[in-house]
Amino acid sequence: MSFFGPRPSKVPATVTAPPPIQPTSFAPAKSNLSEMLEKNNCEPVPGCPFALQLLASLHKRIKSLPKNTKEVGTDHSLAIFSSDPAGCVEDGEDAWEKWDGPLNTLLQKDPEELNRLVVVGQ
Repeated sequence: MSFFGPRPSKVPATVTAPPPIQPTSFAPAKSNLSEMLEKNNCEPVPGCPFALQLLASLHKRIKSLPKNTKEVGTDHSLAIFSSDPAGCVEDGEDAWEKWDGPLNTLLQKDPEELNRLVVVGQ
């Protein structure tokens, strides 16, 4: 029965990995991020500071879109992503697996085609 037991490695590992980075806090520090959120009328919420910075930057860019930007219709390619995502992913299902494929399909286009995706509305 020793055949099924653990065996020592034939070649010992020569590389050691650094310890995983552990977050010290999920709340963003009062910084440029908080100032950006306040300027853009966004509420600072607990979460990943990098993600919050990206969202604040996106919000700022959305507010700076030209006034003549086309209004979105229900037939737009991104319309399927406009609803509340709550309940779209079942318990135990990986949200990344569900949304990565459709988003990559839409976003891996030439710059001219990507410009057509920029619209305003709900």
